Amino acid sequence: MRAVRAVVATLLIAVVAGCGDVDPAATPSATPQNVTPTTQPSTTPSTTSTTSTALLEFSRTGGIAGMDDRLVVQPDGSYTLTRRGSSAKAGQLGQAELTLLRQQLDAANLGALPSVTRTGTIADGFTYRLVYQGREVVTADGSLPPQLEPLIGVLNRLLA
Repeated sequence: MRAVRAVVATLLIAVVAGCGDVDPAATPSATPQNVTPTTQPSTTPSTTSTTSTALLEFSRTGGIAGMDDRLVVQPDGSYTLTRRGSSAKAGQLGQAELTLLRQQLDAANLGALPSVTRTGTIADGFTYRLVYQGREVVTADGSLPPQLEPLIGVLNRLLA
């Protein structure tokens, strides 16, 4: 019984530690720099067509806090970020962040993936939706294809 309690306590500590803030100094190459956020009136996120002119549409839902984040990046690096319960915020990615994002999008080869790759999930994990070049892919923690891991990592850091 002690062993079970120790495992549960260790897992609880790991989950709580994973919910902490990301240190921006730890990931300077992927953290948005030269970003100018502005506040816009609150809008309700709508289901976006896969024929959008945006460079990328990304959403991350779930997690232990029940997050619902939506990021739409335009080809020039301007973006709109909407979080559950908050007003939409607009900003501009720096050139280095935009270049890194484009490289990871190309490397992920979304066109070679099935539209849905959720074969398993992790309790309190995230579900991700990406739309790039008219192609929509939905995946989740626990079934994330290896070629998407670097891209999801960059996008998660941009949301941090």
